[in-house]
Parts: sequence; C-alpha cells; structure tokens
Amino acid sequence: MNRLQYESSPYLQQHKDNPVDWYPWGREALDKAATEDKPILLSIGYSSCHWCHVMEQESFTDKEVAAYMNEHFVNIKLDREERPDLDKIYMDAVVAITGSGGWPLNCFLTPDLRPFYGGTYFPPRPAHQRPSWTQVLQHIQRIYTQQKAQVLEQAGRLSDYLTNSGNTLLQLKPEQGTEKSTALEICRKMAKTLQARFDLVSGGFGTAPKFPAVMSIQYLLDYYFYSGEQTYADHAFFSLDRMAQGGIYDQVGGGFARYATDRNWNIPHFEKMLYDNAQLLKLYSTAYKIRPSPLYAQVVEETVQWLVREMKSDSGGYYSAIDADSEHTEGKYYVWSYEELRSVLGGEQFDLLKKVYEIRPEGNWQDLHHPTSSPVNILWVSENMRGDELLFSRELREIKEKLGRVRERRIKPITDTKLLIGWNALLCQGFLEAWDVFQNPLFLEEARGILAFLARYGTDPGGDYLHQKDSTIPAMLDDIGYQAAAFLQAYRSLGELQLLEQAGRLLQYALKHYHDPETNTFSYSKATSDLIAPANDWYDNTTPSAAGTMALTLVHYGRIRNAEYESIGNEMIRKLEPAIVRYPESLSHWASLLLSQSFGWMEIKGADPDPDALREILKTFIPLVILHRDNKSGEGISFCHNFSCERPVGSIREFRLLLKNHYHPDENR
Repeated sequence: MNRLQYESSPYLQQHKDNPVDWYPWGREALDKAATEDKPILLSIGYSSCHWCHVMEQESFTDKEVAAYMNEHFVNIKLDREERPDLDKIYMDAVVAITGSGGWPLNCFLTPDLRPFYGGTYFPPRPAHQRPSWTQVLQHIQRIYTQQKAQVLEQAGRLSDYLTNSGNTLLQLKPEQGTEKSTALEICRKMAKTLQARFDLVSGGFGTAPKFPAVMSIQYLLDYYFYSGEQTYADHAFFSLDRMAQGGIYDQVGGGFARYATDRNWNIPHFEKMLYDNAQLLKLYSTAYKIRPSPLYAQVVEETVQWLVREMKSDSGGYYSAIDADSEHTEGKYYVWSYEELRSVLGGEQFDLLKKVYEIRPEGNWQDLHHPTSSPVNILWVSENMRGDELLFSRELREIKEKLGRVRERRIKPITDTKLLIGWNALLCQGFLEAWDVFQNPLFLEEARGILAFLARYGTDPGGDYLHQKDSTIPAMLDDIGYQAAAFLQAYRSLGELQLLEQAGRLLQYALKHYHDPETNTFSYSKATSDLIAPANDWYDNTTPSAAGTMALTLVHYGRIRNAEYESIGNEMIRKLEPAIVRYPESLSHWASLLLSQSFGWMEIKGADPDPDALREILKTFIPLVILHRDNKSGEGISFCHNFSCERPVGSIREFRLLLKNHYHPDENR
C-alpha cells in the first residue's frame, strides 16, 4: 500500500494498492519535490471517472511503469471534488497547452508548483494519435534534466497566463455598433448564438458527445418568457423530451447519466453525478410550469425516488456520484441481454417492453472497449412510442419495478460517499422547485433535510464555512453561493424569516473573505500557499459559475434587505456583459442574469397572509423572480420591475393576465 491508504476520499482509496508511490496533495510531497529537485506528476480525477479507471488498470498498476514514475517523479493523486480550486488552475493550464481538457488530468509541475506540460488520458502503447504513457514520462524526464532552462521558461509563461486569465473576460468591450441596442436586441443576439448550435434532429446542442446543457436550455425558456418567440421554447421542450426518453435517462431506476456518447442521447456514459441530477430536477420542474407534460412529472418523481433510495446518507446529505463501472466493465449494472429480459418478464410484459423500448435479440449496444463481450441492450424509448400514453401506464411501471428488483441483486457500481456542501445546496434548490410545482410532501421533506444538513455540517466549530462534511477543507465560493441561493429559495417557498437571515450570513461571509471591493470580483477559494494563481470560475461549466451565483444572490437578497448588496451584484453583471453577449453558451447562467437585468428584475408582492395566492405564484413560470413575503398592505398581488409597480390585482388569474399584457400585449394566447 502507498500513502493514499490514510485518505478518506473514495477516489484516492481506489489507488492505495497501486505500486506507484502516490502521495496525497500536501506538505510532505511538496517538500520532497523541492528537496530532491524532481518534477511533480499531479494526476487528478474522481471516483466515478471511467477513463481514470482505464488509465489506472493500464498504467498505474504496471510495476515497471510505477518503478519509473517512483524513480523520476514525485507522484501526487488529487480528488478534483475535494480541491476544485487546484483542479480549475491545472485544468486551465492543460487546456492552454493542448486545447482541450478532461479527466484523468495529468499535469507535470516544477517543484514550486508551476505547470509546464500536461494532458488527459495516455494509453499504455501509442494509439489514437497519442503517445504512450511511458513515452510521455521519458520525454518529461529527459527535458527536465537536460533542458531545465526551457522547462522553467515554459512554466513561467504558463503561470503568468494563469494569473491573468481571469481578467480576460472582464476586459472585453462591447462589439462595435451595439452600443445603442435595446434589451430585446441584446438578448435575441444571445438566443441566436445558441440557436446556431441547435441539433434539430435529436435536441440539445451540437453533435456527440451530448451533455444536458441545463443552463443553455434554461436560457431558452427565460428568453421565451420575455420575447414570446416560440421557436426557443420549442427547442427547449424538444431537448428535454429527447433526453428523458433516451438512454441517458435510467428508464428503470430514474436519474440521469453524466452525458451521452452519441448524438441521439441513447448511449450513456453511465456515471451518475449528484450535481447533474440536482440541476435537471430543477429544470424539469421549471419546464412543467410552462408545459405540464406527464413526462416531466414522471422524470421528477422517478429522479427523486432514485436520489432518496441510492444517494441519501444517514446525515440527511446526499452522496456525490455513482461509478460508471462495475466488475471492471462500463455500464454492466445497467444493461440487459435480450434473453434475460425475456426470462425476467415473459409473456405480455415482455411484449409490452419490446413495444416501448428499442431492444433487439442481437443487442443495441456493443462496448467498444470490450469487443468480445456479449451484445447487450440499453433501454431507450422507441421512436414510434415517444409521447405514447403507454409510457405512463400502470403496466409499464410494474415492469420497471420488476426489472429494478432484479437489477438490485447485481454487483453495484461504487458510490462516492463524499458529502459536498455545494452540491447538496444545488440539490436543495431542485427539491424546492419540485415542491413549488408538484406540492409533493416528500420533496419538501427532503429540501428541509438538506437545509438542516447544511446548517449542521457546513461550518467548523469556529464558524468558518467548509467544503464538505467531516473535512477541514475551507469552503469554495460555490459552496457559499449555492447555499445562499438555496436558503433564499427556501425563504421564497416557505416564508420563514430565519432562512432569509441564514442567506444574509452566508453573503456577509463571502463579502468578507472572498470579495475584492476594488475590482468587485470574487476569488474562488481562500488564498493559500499552495495556489500559484487564483482559480478562475467565471465560466458556467457543468455547474453554474460561482461568481454568477453570487451576483444573483446578492441582487436577490439586496432587493429584499440590503440595497448595497444589490449594487454589487448588478455591477458584476454589467462588467461581464460584453463577454456574456459574445459567449452565451459558455456563460448561459450569466445570460439569464443579464436577461432579467436588461428587462428589469421581476418582483412580486403578495398579500400576507394569502398562502393560496403565493402557492399559485410559485407555480407560475417567471424567470428569477424575487418574491416579497412581507407585504402588509393586504391589497392583493403586486407586480413590480425597475422600481415601478403595477396596480395590485385580487386573483392569480388577473395576475397572470397582467404579466401577459405587460410583456406581450399584442398576443392573444
């Protein structure tokens, strides 16, 4: 065993028996590199990463390869979910070197932590236009010992780039000729940029691989609200339908895989991440407000059932991820042979399964990494059955329950049991949105459970916020921002004053420890000696930008309690506007913020107490609405924007008509 045996991270534990002399990130490894003047191999991954497993089996368990690594390098394994700040820094470096990134992330550093070379997966032998891992190691060892000056020069250039890269977006200027554009013109430009990448055949954006692109789809819905342009809502719904009926969605057990490897959403990369399902739970609930589809209701219900059944811990928090692999084979837990399905179901149930899903005797998927394995089937809805009422029938539900019981007896993929504060806060937002829409008591119970988990485990004894339960790692900015957003959303849904106060404490902490008032920017993590540059989190990636989330929560809280906070958030959005308009696909969450800011932040004041009216408001689709729950006038429902309020109305029907007449007075819909 190596030093990783003492680590709690499931990912690091997976490598504890490697012959590689792995160190965890920390003083011992860094001092060794400095003392012996050896380059550092920083290998970053996470427990459910399929290609991390592949590279481990091919290279890190090979004794000869390990011996070479141990002789010439200080080898550090890092769980990207434990230190996302380090992951962001060195991912940016590898993207700068190679033009792309991903995991496993293998980055070579000087002893003072400056990167000079890197890449992702390297095979054991040259293949796919990639050198072998051994060739890479030998090349790095040679240039480090024989061309040290060039290595240090490259490390210096990369370090300067990383230090300054966060300012690039802020330095962009508005495109020429757009200075006098109206709010609608600015926001339509962003919508058109997204539209250029619409996949009109299969939904989503671009071709394979296909990621859910939650924030881009949300922007399409938000833009539709303000513009009334049906094309954008139609593509959002088309994308949601296709994902929910494809193999990326677990048709038996609920929940979404991280992405699909094909254009049609049918072949998943089978790992399931908490953050994806948290955001998709919220998105499908939101979409239901506009289009009350039984498919969306089913996705929400089944995803919640899966989360509670397989991802919930005894502490009330939710685990991070479930692996793609079991028994060293990707997807083995989830796929079926034709004969197995026939034997489990038989008769009429098997006939119904064949009618609904695209299963074949010869299988519908072959794992290219195991070409000699037997053909298997992934369950996805047949083209001619999409939208059919049979999808929501009691008979099909019984079939899925029976298959689920059979699947439970298989060897399960490993669950990463880390309890990350930020990801749990994202899930809390998903549960709250589902509660607003469907009023299922379970959804509210789970949201409250996470709020209690955050309050209990989110801080250390001294009151400093943490990144995960049972860890001393300080909170990252997204941990703070996602929590503040969750408590604000809970206040909006439940009206309990302590929830608003908790959000205020989180924002105050962020402004004290992460905010630079001179530049009005936030650092992603607290400054520590092991960071060679600030971690950059302006872009929306698989999760919303931490800085963008802070901007929204500052505006939201500021409108209710503190105008100074609102000014900080609004200024952040204005500074980034040229970049948002130019790159809406990479800044989709920001795009929604700019959209609401451009048209005027939406505020609703409901007569208090009138719980029925408030419940109906929360079931109404209004992008980024700020709901004031302390309106004592008793005059009904007021709709306000840009510091101006419409005449109060007395019913939810009148309120919805007021919205329609305000934004689309010429439409009869």
